[in-house]
This record gives sequence, C-alpha cells and structure tokens, in this order.
Amino acid sequence: LELRERPPRGLLGADGVECEILGLDKEALGQALADAAPEGMAADWALRGDQVRRVYGWLGGGGGKQAHPLALSFLIEIGRATRSTPITVLEQQEIKDNIETALLGDLFNKVLNPAERQMLQALALYRVAIPHDHADGLEAALHLPAAWDGIHRRCLLASGSNGTLFYL
Repeated sequence: LELRERPPRGLLGADGVECEILGLDKEALGQALADAAPEGMAADWALRGDQVRRVYGWLGGGGGKQAHPLALSFLIEIGRATRSTPITVLEQQEIKDNIETALLGDLFNKVLNPAERQMLQALALYRVAIPHDHADGLEAALHLPAAWDGIHRRCLLASGSNGTLFYL
C-alpha cells in the first residue's frame, strides 16, 4: 500500500511491515519497467546503459534524489495503453521542469476513457478533499459507471489515513 499519511496503528496487522521509500534507484527502476512490460514487448522495455540514466533523470533521479515511483506508474500506464516503450513515451514529451505534469497530460488525453476524464474534471471542482461517500452519487448523477474505480486504479486518487477522504 502506498499511503499519503501515516496509517492508523495496527492497520497492516501483526505481519505488516511499514517502511518509507523515498524513490527508486536505477536498478529498481530498470527492474520495475522490465516487470511491467506488455506481453511480447519485454525486449523493448529492457533499458540499457544510457537509457536507464535518461529515464532515471526524467523521473527525478540524480542529485541525491531517487526516481519518483508515482511518475513511474504514470509512465507504465501510458506505455502499456499506447503499446509504446517507456523511452518513446518520454521522448514524445516536451519535458521542461515537471515530468509528472507531462505524464498526467498524456494519461488524461491518451489513456483515460471519456467517462474517467469527465469524472476527473468533476472531482477537480472540489478543490479540497473529496468525501468517500460522494463516489456513488457522482457516478449516478453524471451517468459515469465505474469512472471512479478507473481513476483510483490509475493512482489519481489517494486515500487519507482514515479512508473517508480522497485527494487528487
């Protein structure tokens, strides 16, 4: 589980282990991409040498920092949905300062279906935390079945520590 806030004590049970992950190193980044490769594209998703350094840098690695795992999940989603490689996805971006913004734009325009886009726009109007009990009502009122789950599955909604509020 990736949580925005510290979980309540005992949430993960006696066998649960809590650790803070500040990001991915180059080796973990390469392995994560290799593991996420769509069927038949494993060789194209296996990064080598300079490719690893470039992707690592694009995802915030370097200068004492690690690659951002959430940005990596966006990169994977876009690559899989467009049947492209991570390098191709990143090279198509005009990346200046913020890789997350560029990847979110691609995720919105190329990956989300129309219902999910409309739900995301409705949720953005909240400008504050979104109560969990609004999900069903929004889907029903806007005629957008399963849109909430699609947005949540793609890591665009994070749950607060008590599970009653969501954040974009």
